[in-house]
Amino acid sequence: MAKETIFETFMLPSRGKIYDKEVNPVIELSSMKVWQEMKRLSPTDMPYKMMSDIIEECMKEKLSIPVYDLCLGDYQYLLTKLRIVTYGTQYKMNISCPRCGAYEEVTANLDDIEEFDFDDTAYSDAKVIVLPVNGDTIELTYQTPRKLDIITRKSKEMARKLKTNTDYTLMFTLMSIISKVNGQELNSIMLEDYCKNLNMQDTQFLIQQADKFNDLVGLDSSIIVSCPNCGNDVIVPFRVSLRPTVW
Repeated sequence: MAKETIFETFMLPSRGKIYDKEVNPVIELSSMKVWQEMKRLSPTDMPYKMMSDIIEECMKEKLSIPVYDLCLGDYQYLLTKLRIVTYGTQYKMNISCPRCGAYEEVTANLDDIEEFDFDDTAYSDAKVIVLPVNGDTIELTYQTPRKLDIITRKSKEMARKLKTNTDYTLMFTLMSIISKVNGQELNSIMLEDYCKNLNMQDTQFLIQQADKFNDLVGLDSSIIVSCPNCGNDVIVPFRVSLRPTVW
């Protein structure tokens, strides 16, 4: 007979304070079941939707908004915590040590990852930027899992529609992170035209600032591990990926 489901409790890094609707930041997660792991490993054109649905299935109580519409920081946090609840805190990865040159498998402790909680002042300051070349004032909006799936889908649709090999990912990415231009909300046609004609210095700056804005909430994107060969501390990029064979 199956044991009673055990839930672990977590607090969203955003504290639910960045959303238009009131969101309870206290989340209770249970481990994944076999059928959910089968679903996780199945092919899909919408990987973020698939994983958001699985996270919701493992929540004791659903949020007032879909996980699919959470900011990336909250989403990545829940994804990591679901991995911990399901498989434990130990996470194996391969590193190349910059000191001794060894290529080694190491085990990281996911509980050691630093968490960045919501800070109203830092969030407000980072939300509005001024482009260095054209001088436009841009109000940023946070990325979500839904937006990332839409970027991929629209880029493919545009390429098929225009029968071209051009990659439209950059344009749709820019459109997804801009809320207002000089205090004005642009319709989709105006926003597409604006993004297509941005110079590359402003584009690079905009992407960099949007990344910093999104990273204000959530988990650190790097983790420190020790090289088994020489003992050197190595800082490596870290993200729990969506659908590896083994998390």
